[in-house]
Amino acid sequence: MKLRAAGLGLGLAWGLVAGLAADAGLSEVVAGPLGAPLAATPSPTPTPAAAAAALAGEALPLSAAAAAPQSPAALAVGVPPAWRLRLPGKSPLILPQLKDGPDGLWPVLQAAHFSGLGVGWSRSTHLLELSRTAALVGRLNLGDPWLFIAGAPGKRVALAGPLRLAQGAPSLDLASLKAVLAALCDPAPAWEAPTPEEALAAAALVRPVTGTADLVLVPTLEPQLAPTAAPTAPSNPGSHVAARPVEKGRVIRTIVVDAGHGGHDPGAHGAHGLREKDVCLDIARRLRAELQRRDPQLMVVMTRDKDEFISLRERTDIANNPNLNADLFVSIHNNASPNRSSRGSQVFFFDSQTSDRAAADLVSRENDETNQLDVLMTDLGKTLVRDQSIGMAKGVMDALGHALRLKHRDLSYAPFYVLARTKMPAVLVEVAFITNPSEEKLLGDPAFREKAAENIAAGLLEYRASQKGGE
Repeated sequence: MKLRAAGLGLGLAWGLVAGLAADAGLSEVVAGPLGAPLAATPSPTPTPAAAAAALAGEALPLSAAAAAPQSPAALAVGVPPAWRLRLPGKSPLILPQLKDGPDGLWPVLQAAHFSGLGVGWSRSTHLLELSRTAALVGRLNLGDPWLFIAGAPGKRVALAGPLRLAQGAPSLDLASLKAVLAALCDPAPAWEAPTPEEALAAAALVRPVTGTADLVLVPTLEPQLAPTAAPTAPSNPGSHVAARPVEKGRVIRTIVVDAGHGGHDPGAHGAHGLREKDVCLDIARRLRAELQRRDPQLMVVMTRDKDEFISLRERTDIANNPNLNADLFVSIHNNASPNRSSRGSQVFFFDSQTSDRAAADLVSRENDETNQLDVLMTDLGKTLVRDQSIGMAKGVMDALGHALRLKHRDLSYAPFYVLARTKMPAVLVEVAFITNPSEEKLLGDPAFREKAAENIAAGLLEYRASQKGGE
């Protein structure tokens, strides 16, 4: 599915927080009509006694769910409300409040999905369905203060408030959200106060939900994080974890080099038959050799080292493997355009927007195997590494552009999947235009590829030195 297929603009992040559920084990996101929903049971109007009991939390089946709404632990003045949700073996989720004041609402989809539930939201019927191991377990109707338990006619959980919309997404008050998760999840997540930095980062990424397509989130099991071990190239991809900036003074010792495309995915090709996947792999191998020549202590991990297909998710899982503890990520590609006169080198860093129309077209091609929702549900911590990614991109662009004597393009930004879903500072390098006849000829020259690799390495190491920990 191409980026624009789900009816969501590149600058609009579904889920209210761009990447809020990157650590929730997202396996598949399907945009389109929901399957025939369970027939909506008319929601009876609660009696005054039942309503009072629900507001007091007395009707909730589990004591953990019956707790009255709590405010997160006192944060600094001006820090927006947020919670950290935690489950064993999973990276935590920072959940921002969507509406200020005592009537504050919280996003249901992210919290439920993080807790291991499949989620289906129909914008036409205003029906929210929750499933576990592909079986429907619960249903909520917009405007009703009830959780209906599937497979048990008449069984329901009274909520403190009705399901409502906040910034276009189904939302509940805190007590009701806790009740839903406690009733349907075993175990239910623990609720903790986040740090002020986490709360601010979550609030800064809140975006309204737009579009008309129904949405389904299908969870996957997230493996337990392995004990810390000596870094080794991972044989099995790990799970997504929170973004980690490179701390000042930290020695940058591990760089992931990603050779674009491969296997049945040839990437773009030139008029004379040069294939992007072959050029990317050759430059990536040369880059690894150059980095290790300059610093034999530097660990360089390749996402692929032969002509094989590696999915975009697998590439980011390799980079994010907790045993690897990678510091930097660089993806090697070659640009393409219907306009054969387009030329030059280009370096991208992550942003949910695109820097120009050409970048949007390029993202649509490179992210073709993915889904826009999956791309834009990015780890909220990417804001913490954005400036570092820009610094790394500038170092690479300066070294590459001047040395290759190609058109020196401005730094660019776009929501490439491999940039969105990696936790460390990351850049994507478009070495040259393979569709430009002159640049295709250069890309076919081993001496040019070697020079490109040398200067990408120089830019990466220059950035490392600027962090005052790498030399």
